[in-house]
Amino acid sequence: MVNYTRSQVEDIVTHASWKFRYVDDEYKSDREIIRTAVASNGWSLQHASEKLKSDREIVIAAVTENGWAFRFASKQIQTDREVVITAVTSNGETLQYASQDLKADRDIVLTAVTSQGRAIQYASQELQSDREIASAAVSSDGLALKYVSQHLKADKELVLTAVAKDGWAIQYASDELKTDVIFLRAAVTKNGHVLQWVNKDLKSFCLVDSMEYICSNAFRNCPNITKIDIPDSVKYIGHHAFSNCTSIKAIKLPSSLTTISCTAFSDCDNLSSIDVPSTVPGLGLMGEKESYLGGGCLTNILQHKSFLSPIASHLFQLLGLGHKEYYHEGDSILYKAFVNHKVLCKIKNERGRWPLFTLAENSIKWSDGLHEILDGNGAAIESTDVVTGLEVFMLAAVGSNSNLETVYMLLQDHPAAINPYVSYLR
Repeated sequence: MVNYTRSQVEDIVTHASWKFRYVDDEYKSDREIIRTAVASNGWSLQHASEKLKSDREIVIAAVTENGWAFRFASKQIQTDREVVITAVTSNGETLQYASQDLKADRDIVLTAVTSQGRAIQYASQELQSDREIASAAVSSDGLALKYVSQHLKADKELVLTAVAKDGWAIQYASDELKTDVIFLRAAVTKNGHVLQWVNKDLKSFCLVDSMEYICSNAFRNCPNITKIDIPDSVKYIGHHAFSNCTSIKAIKLPSSLTTISCTAFSDCDNLSSIDVPSTVPGLGLMGEKESYLGGGCLTNILQHKSFLSPIASHLFQLLGLGHKEYYHEGDSILYKAFVNHKVLCKIKNERGRWPLFTLAENSIKWSDGLHEILDGNGAAIESTDVVTGLEVFMLAAVGSNSNLETVYMLLQDHPAAINPYVSYLR
C-alpha cells in the first residue's frame, strides 16, 4: 500500500484510475473521492467500500459511465429498478446481475435486449417466449435466436429477421425450418452465410439468382454434389467455398465474378472442366469462352504475358503452392483458388509449352515453390522449351529478374538437366 496524499488520490481517480486499488482504505470510503472516481471510470466501483457500493447515487454514476460496473453493486442495489434500467440501457448484458424479480420485468428486459440482443438469455422463461421481446433481441443480434423459446425458433418471420442480422443464426432455427427449401432460399436471400449451415443434401437447391456472393465454407466437404450452377449475379466466392467437393467435374464461372478467394476449390480432385468467361477480371485474359479440360484454362492463363508481368513472383500460387494474395491492375483475380491440382503442372498449352517453363522464365524463386511445381511434373526438367529452345535452369538464369539461388538449386537437385551422365554433382 502506498501512502498517497489526498491531492495525489484526486489526481489518480481522474487521470490514472488503474492505480486506485493501491490507495489507502480511508479514501475508498470517502464519498467525494469515490463519486469522482466512478464518474471517470465506472469500474472503480469495485474498489469502493461496501457501504458506498450500496449508495444509490454512486452506483448510478458508475453504471452510467460503464454498465458493467453494476456487477460490483451490492445485492440490495441490484434490486433497485431505476438502477437496473440505467445499467441495462448502458449495457444489456448486465441484466444477468439483476434480481430474479427484475429479470421478469418486461420493460427492463425489453430495454436490455434492445441494447444487447443476447441479454434475452438472462430473462425469465416467460419473457423468452414473448414474441415482441424476441423480435427486439434478434433485431439487435441474430444469434440471440439461440435463447428464445422453442416455438419461436419455428417462427419464419422471426428467424428470417435473425439470419438477416447474422447468417449463423440459422443453426438455431427449428429442425422443420432447416429442411424447408423454400424457407432456406428466402434465408439465403437475406444472408448468404446461411449456406454453410444448410444440410449437405439441400445446399445445391438454395442458390438464388439474386445472391452476390458464395460465402466461405458454403459447400465444403460435400462429396455427393456432382454439379453446381453458380448464379450469374455472384461476384465473390469465399475461402474453401467448394473445398473437397470431390464429385464435381465441371465449374462454370459467371461473368459477374470479380473475386475467387484462397482455396475456394481446393481438393476438388475430379474437377476437369473450368469455363472462364472473358469478362472476368484477370481470368479470361485469353478471350477463350469454351471449357478447358484438365485445368487447361489455368495453364493458358499462366502463359499470358500481360497477366504474368505484374505478378511474376507469385504465379506459383495458381497451382496452390503459397499463401500470398495478389491483384492485377486494381482488379481482384484468381489466387490460390485451385490448390492440390498437380495435374495442372503436367498440362501443356496449345503451343506445347509446360507451365514450368513459363514460371522459370519469369524467375519464380525456388523457395517460393518452383521445386514443388517441378515435383508435379518431373519430366519437364529434362525437356527443352518449345518457345525459347532453352532448358529450365537456363530460363531461370536469363530472365529479367534472374535468381542465381534458383539456378543453383535446380542444378543441385537435377544435375541431369545439364548432362544426363553427370550424377555426382549432388
